[in-house]
Amino acid sequence: NCFDLILSQSNESADYFNYFGSNNIKILGNLKFVVSEDFENKEENLNLQKRLVFIALSTHPTEEEVCIKIHSSLKSQYPNLLTIIIPRHINRIPEIQKIIINTKLNFLIAESLDNFKNNTDILIINSYGNTKKILKSSKYVFIGGSLVDHGGQNPIEVAYNNSLIFHGPHVHNFTEIYNFLNKENIAFKINSGAELINQLKEKINDYQNKNIKEKIIRMGDEILSSTIKELDQYIIN
Repeated sequence: NCFDLILSQSNESADYFNYFGSNNIKILGNLKFVVSEDFENKEENLNLQKRLVFIALSTHPTEEEVCIKIHSSLKSQYPNLLTIIIPRHINRIPEIQKIIINTKLNFLIAESLDNFKNNTDILIINSYGNTKKILKSSKYVFIGGSLVDHGGQNPIEVAYNNSLIFHGPHVHNFTEIYNFLNKENIAFKINSGAELINQLKEKINDYQNKNIKEKIIRMGDEILSSTIKELDQYIIN
């Protein structure tokens, strides 16, 4: 009871505060939905425009192998498919490289899309600095740390780029956010590589996500506005 007001991001958080005897709790939502506008110009790669790009973001051990197998399975149906792997820890790239070498896929390790080649099947990104720009190149993104029991990664920035999101069952670090994105048909839960293949095929053949960015902005604006309104009562002018 030491606080005049507690602004909770979710019902789950509010329950924790209640457990410790806190009062005057208001559930306003997660401020992570508030995304600042990025005015950086998107550099178009003419070769990339001809490719169907699938990104595997923040991947953990075993998740890269799943995505590589998916590429092999889909390559005949989508010969222009390019899979971009951005591992959570780039020191694991030699490990990922060994997996690809055992396939017949062409791969490239690079910092960005600048050195992209026409015959590249798998592009492994070995730098974190260009992730935001790279994410703009794809409508289909698998977010890692979710097929393995890691808890997932924050999907807001991916959704803000008008991308459809695929994730495994282990997203307990961002439960509320994923529940919202699932409900809005922005994110889709998969439990295996086979399910991811089916979801990818379905969404590639019926891409409908033009309003994703607008939904995220609207949600963020509502949460920020409500938060400011509550805080104004306690700020001395």
